[in-house]
Amino acid sequence: MNKEEILQRSRQETKRNKGDELEIKNIDKSDHLSTSTIFCFILLLNVLDYLHIIQGSIQIGSKSCSLTGLLIFLMVSFVVVKVSSMYYYLKKKKYLVFAIAMLIVLILVIANILHELGVL
Repeated sequence: MNKEEILQRSRQETKRNKGDELEIKNIDKSDHLSTSTIFCFILLLNVLDYLHIIQGSIQIGSKSCSLTGLLIFLMVSFVVVKVSSMYYYLKKKKYLVFAIAMLIVLILVIANILHELGVL
């Protein structure tokens, strides 16, 4: 196998893999940093709401629901999506179990918000 064949094979493999290994690793790091930052921001808002530093309600039409309920909904939704995608790509049973548990929590949070809005 000569040098040109090796280079051609390498280029084809890079196209198939949608980038080289370093590029893929850097994209993964970027994704992790951005999702961690969003999660920390929502967590901070939850803590500030819990300490009554910020308070409020969200108006939806003529009804309202608490800011706490919305923030908890955002956090739990975030965790469900994150853990579900981890199970999808890594196929580890612990992620599936955690995703199912968090999905149940998410359903309860949604039910609580709907109850606050007077729908349930």
